[in-house]
Amino acid sequence: MSDYINGALQRSIDIIEEVESVIDDFLRKFEPWQVAVASVCGTVAVMRIRQIIRRMRDSVLSLVMLLPSIRRMIDKELVAASAKLTDQIHRCDSKRVFLKELPKSGMTDTNILALADEYSSMGDGRSVISSGHVSGAVYSDCDDKSLTSVQSEIFKMFGYSNPLHPMLFPDCRKMEAEVVRMVANMFNGDEQVRGTVSTFFFPEFIFSL
Repeated sequence: MSDYINGALQRSIDIIEEVESVIDDFLRKFEPWQVAVASVCGTVAVMRIRQIIRRMRDSVLSLVMLLPSIRRMIDKELVAASAKLTDQIHRCDSKRVFLKELPKSGMTDTNILALADEYSSMGDGRSVISSGHVSGAVYSDCDDKSLTSVQSEIFKMFGYSNPLHPMLFPDCRKMEAEVVRMVANMFNGDEQVRGTVSTFFFPEFIFSL
């Protein structure tokens, strides 16, 4: 088997060398600059031909899609895909009734809390989280009543603070600076390390760039 493979490789090498020799003999009749110009022109021509072929293919596909039978088939598939996607996204929302405008009159606290309770009961996400089978979604113990109580009190104190105005809310500026320093120390950062605090996960990737 090894001899067969070696023989096949050798024959391939011989063929390549023979082709190379033929090409070299053919190109010897031309000046180097002529070969270079021909190579550039050939490359440009091939690229243009590929573009033309691609445009022709797109035009043919566009014409085919205009055929009534093909259009009906595509529309049918799009409707089915849209229905499937809608069912997957809103599988936990049986009513599928959405608030699209502000109410003409203000809602009472009872109505607001009832609506929030209705929304919070959608799906089984909270029970799945409590079971401990979810990763990367919640970063604290939702069942810890003491922690929830502290968070509620903190929100009461700083819920209306705006870090964009540090002169009005110096408390936010100090807390953010402390968070940045703590994280920098975790990564053994020196005193020259700088950072910022984002309110969401993905902007952190942008800031890091």
